[in-house]
Amino acid sequence: DVHNYPDPVAPAAESGLAIVLGEFGGLGLPVQGHTWEQKNWGYQKMSDSTDLLRRYEQFYAIVRDLVTAKGLSASVYTQTTDVETETNGLMTYDRKVDKMGFENVRKAMHPGQ
Repeated sequence: DVHNYPDPVAPAAESGLAIVLGEFGGLGLPVQGHTWEQKNWGYQKMSDSTDLLRRYEQFYAIVRDLVTAKGLSASVYTQTTDVETETNGLMTYDRKVDKMGFENVRKAMHPGQ
């Protein structure tokens, strides 16, 4: 297991063991009126939802390549929802704004399906 922010990477392969990207991502997009505090942060700040989706799509293209090229077994994107001062979520802290749209996220992870 390896944790890397923001870009996805694969740990070195070890015989007989799964290799896992346990944390990556953390693309920050604060949504006005839907943050815990005005002062917030993300590992990489995005300018808007289009910028966020574009970068998310790039990350999942890399993840798919790591599966085929390096044998990556699993990956965990950080994070599904904003938490307090972190704006790294796919949804806002109050769960009222889906920052990229569920269908867009699904397509980014599984294009062509």
